[in-house]
Amino acid sequence: MPQTNLIQKIVRKVIIPIAEKCAKASDQKEQTKVRFQEFMLAGYQYHRADGVWPFLQTGEALRLQREPYNRHDSNAIAVYFKNDMLGYISRGENRVLAQMMDHGESLEASITQLLPDLKPWRGVRFSVISGSKGRI
Repeated sequence: MPQTNLIQKIVRKVIIPIAEKCAKASDQKEQTKVRFQEFMLAGYQYHRADGVWPFLQTGEALRLQREPYNRHDSNAIAVYFKNDMLGYISRGENRVLAQMMDHGESLEASITQLLPDLKPWRGVRFSVISGSKGRI
């Protein structure tokens, strides 16, 4: 019996705390996110951004959708607010993000600034965050 009590004490005082620390460290690793630069919309004038402008708010989530078969840009990434397409991440800035998405990386986007006094395509600024571990 004394050995059983000793083992239980060791488990409670040493092993369980170590296991809990390892679990917390593992959770923190999985939640690591990387914020990329701020982007402006490309192609704003050809899509629904004007129509949804009154509904846009700073912090609002945007959806990114890869368009690998886009005839103008094989790295195209469309930007949506709910079901309305706002435009694209510009051709000069989308290559790395497209590769990440193609390799299974989950990317999240949100509006960082709304600037109504600027030219329309500069008025909606958004950031992109990598959301999960991909296969890169």
